[in-house]
Amino acid sequence: MEDSLNSSVEKLEDNRVRITVTHDADEVKKSIAGAYRRVAKQARIQGFRPGKAPRPVVDTHVGRDAVLGEALEQIVETSYPVAIDTHRLRPMERPDTGELDGLVEGEGHSYTAEVDVRPELTLSSTGDLKAVVPPAKSTEAEVDAQLDYLRDRFAQLDVVEGRGVADGDFALLSFIGTVDGEPADDLIVDKYLY
Repeated sequence: MEDSLNSSVEKLEDNRVRITVTHDADEVKKSIAGAYRRVAKQARIQGFRPGKAPRPVVDTHVGRDAVLGEALEQIVETSYPVAIDTHRLRPMERPDTGELDGLVEGEGHSYTAEVDVRPELTLSSTGDLKAVVPPAKSTEAEVDAQLDYLRDRFAQLDVVEGRGVADGDFALLSFIGTVDGEPADDLIVDKYLY
C-alpha cells in the first residue's frame, strides 16, 4: 500500500493537523476486490458456496453500496496509520474524517482527516540545566540486612536427627483439628513448614 499511498499534512491552528491521503486507481480496485471477497465469504447465498458467488449476485443480495462501504472502511483503516507513521505524527484522539466520498472503481480516491496531535516542544538552552545525583552510600547495617535476606531466601534446610526442636529450627507440622471430638475436613494439615 505504501507505494501507491500519497499523503500530505497541513498544520492548522493550535495542535491540529489535516492529513490528506490519496490512493491511485489500482489501490481502489484492489480494495473493492478484497471487499467483494470478504462479503461473499460472509454472505450465505443459496446455490453458492461461501466466497464463490459472483459480483452481480453479491450486489443483488447484499447491495453494491454495502460492498463499496466495506471497501472504503478498509482502505481508510489501513492507510491512516501508514500516513501517521510516515509523517511521524502522534495523534491524541481518533481522526475526524467527516463525510467520506464513496469509492468508484477505476478512479483514484482521496480523503482528509483532522486530528489533534501532541505539541512539539523545543528546548531553548541546555546550559542552565543541572542534575545532582547524591552518591549511593549504604551503612553496614543495610548491607548486613540484605545479606541476611539473601541467606534466608536461598538457604537449604537439612534434616537434623538425634535431638528435639531448638530455637531457630524449622519444623514440619501435621495435625488434625476436631470440632466436638470429630475431625473437621477443613482443619487437616499435613507437613506444614513452620
